[in-house]
Amino acid sequence: RHDDSQAPAAFAGEIEAFLGFIALERGLAKNTLEAYASDLARWARHLSEAGVASTDAKAEHVSEFVSRLS
Repeated sequence: RHDDSQAPAAFAGEIEAFLGFIALERGLAKNTLEAYASDLARWARHLSEAGVASTDAKAEHVSEFVSRLS
């Protein structure tokens, strides 16, 4: 199992921008932001392992990711 807190470097900027946006716009609690960060890091690792950029992700990538969740 991977460390859920670390996303591949190629995705870090996108994830940080999204987390900053939802923290500001929605005023989410720290624990909620940490959960989002963990989930997004897992998603980013999945895409990275598949050799797919976030902007190129397709429904099949989402389906594969969801099937791997436990």
